[in-house]
Amino acid sequence: MSGPQYKLTYFNLRALAEPTRLLLKHANVDFEDIRITGEQWKELKSKTSWGKLPVLEEGDFILSQSQAILKYLGKKHGYDGKTDQETAKMDEMIGAMTDFREACIAYNQEKDEVKKAEKQKFLYSETFPFYLGRFNEILENNESKFLVGNKISYADFYVAANFQTTQMYIPTALESYPALKAHQSAVFEAPGIKEYVAQRPVTPF
Repeated sequence: MSGPQYKLTYFNLRALAEPTRLLLKHANVDFEDIRITGEQWKELKSKTSWGKLPVLEEGDFILSQSQAILKYLGKKHGYDGKTDQETAKMDEMIGAMTDFREACIAYNQEKDEVKKAEKQKFLYSETFPFYLGRFNEILENNESKFLVGNKISYADFYVAANFQTTQMYIPTALESYPALKAHQSAVFEAPGIKEYVAQRPVTPF
């Protein structure tokens, strides 16, 4: 009897691997969810293509870079667009979400208290309204209530997972954005994902 089709190696965190986990769970595809420690990573790092996790293994095929992994599996399992233009828009959503996430990370990692206060002010007054407002508007204008087209896509997994991380340290982040809240529910209540979320490890982010 053959084992899982894929091995996904990452730390015991949601972060960069979670969108791919959500996709595979929704697709009902068996995979080995390998979660390594910092000590294990010291030994493994030099053996990876780019010194980064996550890493996907599919037999002899090894793929690094989280977005490349998500898009590869998305296309393979039917979570890309019906047209090249739809797929391009999905990638646009991922790019915008990445910009938002990096702004949040820059704030969280700032050590200087004065600079951190300045970044917090900008985050709350500019970054959050801009990105959350744009995503909310996109969802309001799409009858399917997903980001692109009429079905759930790899962009939905990426955006939902990253906004859920944001909610872990800013619980009220989505309160003023009902379409975005509804999108979160649609993704995390979806078959396969709901069951996974109920039993996944509790992690800081």
